Amino acid sequence: MAISTIKAAGQQNIFDLALQVYGKVEGAFILAQDNDRVLSDIVGAGDAFDVDEDNIINQSVVNYFSGLNTKPASNSEVLIDGEKQGEGIGYWAIGTDFIVS
Repeated sequence: MAISTIKAAGQQNIFDLALQVYGKVEGAFILAQDNDRVLSDIVGAGDAFDVDEDNIINQSVVNYFSGLNTKPASNSEVLIDGEKQGEGIGYWAIGTDFIVS
C-alpha cells in the first residue's frame, strides 16, 4: 500500500480530487471512505487527503493531469479584472450574448 497526502486546490470538490488522483470520478467513494468524508462534503483549499496509490483506476488520466501540472476544478469561477462573471440567462444581454428572433 503506497499512501501519499495531497492538498486540495481552490474550487475543487471530492469528485475533482478523485479524477486527479484515481483517474475516474468513481474514486470519490474510495477517497471519501479513506478520509472519513462524505461525497457532499465541502472541500476547502488546502484540505489534506490521504491517497492510496494502489487504488488508481485509470493511470493515463492521472498521468494527464500530472503531466500538465494542473488540477480539475469544477467549481471554478470566471474572473475578469478580479470581478466574478456570472453565467446564464440572469447575466446575459439580449443582442449581445444571444439573439431573440
